[in-house]
Amino acid sequence: MLTSRPGNYEARPEIPEVGSPGHDGTNTGEGGLSPIRLTSDDQRKVQAALGLWGFNMVASDKVNMDRVPADLRMEECKRWDYPDKLPAVSVILVFHNEGFSTLLRTVHSIVNYSPPEMLHEVVMLDDGSTREYITNGTIDRYIERWDGLVKIFHNEKREGLIRARTIGGKHSTGSVLVYLDAHCEVEPNWLPPLVTPIAKNYKVSSIFQNIRFMIATVGFHCTNDRRDRWKYLRL
Repeated sequence: MLTSRPGNYEARPEIPEVGSPGHDGTNTGEGGLSPIRLTSDDQRKVQAALGLWGFNMVASDKVNMDRVPADLRMEECKRWDYPDKLPAVSVILVFHNEGFSTLLRTVHSIVNYSPPEMLHEVVMLDDGSTREYITNGTIDRYIERWDGLVKIFHNEKREGLIRARTIGGKHSTGSVLVYLDAHCEVEPNWLPPLVTPIAKNYKVSSIFQNIRFMIATVGFHCTNDRRDRWKYLRL
């Protein structure tokens, strides 16, 4: 329901202000307002990073893991109320040799900007990765900070995206399964509008589209050249 005040989930959880402690906005990508500035030594590493990852991992590694994301929503989106009781979700991230900082920043943003009562778990499904920081347990140890909220499972061999997502679903125990790319950042109040149609009709599948992420050679930016839209598919 559209209201004349901030929606009932706008402060669930509360979003830090850019400039507050830990979010000073100086060369950390905070709020999408402070592009990462690379040194000449960094610039020499960029081409190699582009060849290996397909985007600028040098810049990504300099962005605050807990940064406040840019709020790209239309003003109207901030004034919607959603049901006070919504089902808890398992957010599933399938990845293969994903970059450390992009992968873990995805997890940080999900944990930071999802209503705690709605986030049952984050399930990371490693689809047969071969890079050392994934195979040697570095990520397994990193996610211990979330005390079991974030889980990781490793496929013995690469299964491919669709089969791996099915496997991730089998490891999940939430009422609703949410699949995200492993290199994105969620925005404030991203989850209630996604889950509400499913809560009203379990035969509905909800799809979020038209957010575009651009990792440039000199910065780390998030753009949305179309407005956010939701699509609901009846199954």
